[in-house]
Amino acid sequence: MPKQTNLMPLTLTLAAAALVLIGAGCQRYAAPTTEKTAQPATTTQELTVNLGEQNNSGQTGQVVLTALDGQTMVALSLSNGLVEVMQPVHIHANNCATIGGVKYPLTNVLNGESVTLLDVSLDELLAQRPLSINAHKSLNEIGTYVACGDFPTAE
Repeated sequence: MPKQTNLMPLTLTLAAAALVLIGAGCQRYAAPTTEKTAQPATTTQELTVNLGEQNNSGQTGQVVLTALDGQTMVALSLSNGLVEVMQPVHIHANNCATIGGVKYPLTNVLNGESVTLLDVSLDELLAQRPLSINAHKSLNEIGTYVACGDFPTAE
């Protein structure tokens, strides 16, 4: 009859070694920590501007400006636009009642939607107030305003 050997100590040693190796591997691929590095304070992350109808256009809308890594995403929705007609839209100096020059041209509205990424932070943009967002009827009728909204005043 063959001699039986007690494999228990060897098994325990191998299991312990495996756990040590697994633990080391997990350390190497551990989930990132939740520590955050100091970043400049941003006072505003998102701002909504409502667009009111102008010149009996029947068009109203909403603009959401969102801070994104030192830039500003401008997402605009405009109601009752003509299908497949591009409508210019801009951020202007001053408010809608005393609209000034174009500060930032935005992507033309098409089928009621426009998204633009501006190379200016939201805080820098807001520091330029008073500002407004103005939508025009079409490229051919750029002199006809169809909707406008004022940025809220500084707090």
